[in-house]
Amino acid sequence: MEEWKDIPNYEGLYQVSNVGRVKSLHRIVKGKDGKYKSIKGIVLRNQKCSNGYLFVNLSKDGKVRTSLTHRLVAIAFVKGFEEGKEVNHINED
Repeated sequence: MEEWKDIPNYEGLYQVSNVGRVKSLHRIVKGKDGKYKSIKGIVLRNQKCSNGYLFVNLSKDGKVRTSLTHRLVAIAFVKGFEEGKEVNHINED
């Protein structure tokens, strides 16, 4: 069964699942014109790097950051995993 958890530092904005899907959450934001607008939450489409890894672009405070999907899963689901550590896949790759 698919389980969703908040992505650290993106709580309330994005979640990642234990099967590697990333979704944005429904939220209300204030635009540059001062008006509030509703942003509908969606499951993001993973893109593939030239090295074969999947990634998504996450946005917060007007800044976009590219994040590798397997690292987001590790950060959210692997107890004790910290940013900067290496992810060791099941097949040792």
